Amino acid sequence: MNPHSARRFGDSDIIRFFARNGFGLALVILTAALIVYHVFTIWRFGTALVGGQRYFLLNDDAMISMRYACNLSEGNGLVYSTGVQVEGFSNPAQVLLATCLHLLPITHRMVSLAMQLLDLCFSLGVLGLVMFFWGGGARQRLAGGIAGLLYVGLSYHLFGAHTGLEAYLMSLTLLAAIPIIDKPKPWRAGILGILPLVHISGIDLYVVICALVLCGTGTDLRL
Repeated sequence: MNPHSARRFGDSDIIRFFARNGFGLALVILTAALIVYHVFTIWRFGTALVGGQRYFLLNDDAMISMRYACNLSEGNGLVYSTGVQVEGFSNPAQVLLATCLHLLPITHRMVSLAMQLLDLCFSLGVLGLVMFFWGGGARQRLAGGIAGLLYVGLSYHLFGAHTGLEAYLMSLTLLAAIPIIDKPKPWRAGILGILPLVHISGIDLYVVICALVLCGTGTDLRL
């Protein structure tokens, strides 16, 4: 037997074994690890005691968006200060989500925690899309497991998990929209349309993806 053929056969066995038995376990472990990662980061870097009460803190840019959202939820309009018509945000989708959070029956000091937990949900969605993006074959499952491990291991979570910025929502929207390049669907077009609303920087990505769709490349980005 050719030793190189035996080596390839063995490698294929390992890949198939992971696809059948390891992928689901990897998904559970990585999901749990990402939740712990986010919770630790929020508690360690995203809280402060003020007057004996715990406040949850966001990045200064995120808090600007939260102030617009607070005013909108209270009926004062989409303004930073009542009566002053100045647009000071570039992430309308995030502002609208924050407005919904301000309408919840929770105190203002807890709204930031709600945003942090919402970002955790977005981050878990990114993990799921990263792992399932490649397809359902054995090699694709292995690629998904590796991609998921790399995502959970990102040092960015130490910053992004507690800041309330729109990076997770942007990533989730982008990953959900990318398949439109190969498989155009109306609902994917709707998701793609959200991309520039998440942050103004998404306009560039939106234009590139639209150009690829119009060119009809038919390129399958999965393995």
